[in-house]
Amino acid sequence: MKQIALIFALSLWALSASAQTISASGQIGWIIPGGSGVNEENYDVGGGLNIAVDALYHLGDEGKLGVGIGYYTGILAGGLLDAFGMRVIGVKGLYELKSEGFTPYFGLTIGAASLETPETSINGMVVSESSSATGLGLVPQIGIKFGGGFYIAGDYVVPTNFDIEEIMATGSVGGLIISLGYRYKFNF
Repeated sequence: MKQIALIFALSLWALSASAQTISASGQIGWIIPGGSGVNEENYDVGGGLNIAVDALYHLGDEGKLGVGIGYYTGILAGGLLDAFGMRVIGVKGLYELKSEGFTPYFGLTIGAASLETPETSINGMVVSESSSATGLGLVPQIGIKFGGGFYIAGDYVVPTNFDIEEIMATGSVGGLIISLGYRYKFNF
């Protein structure tokens, strides 16, 4: 037990002795929906706006590996649903091949996904109430970071099964996100 405590204490000391890097990013893009819940004839959804943010703690002196929190939110429109919202919030990991300049990077967010549908009415009569459902969210990311913090990203929200009986029974909803973003790193 004493050995574990000593290793833990030395690890904390080593982390505090080196430079600490924290980063925050924001991105805006277009989401192209996919999954059985949006591709059927009655629910054809054209796409929508997506916004994502994250905050990461970078490990090691070079700061190529970051872990933290990621949040995605999108508003999709088209088809019978008119509009609906999709969100994912979870733990995010990010790995950059180089710590500075032009470099590809890879990321993964795992957490809770939610789908929210608005109230639907026809000629003033409510057909279905607003509702929401949750599931496991998984969002792999690949991108290219340019010097200065700007990046282009491709994120894929893996289709998650949602159960909203008023709208579509059980179906999966996900999507491909193409976005532009900026990451700012703070060094302590």
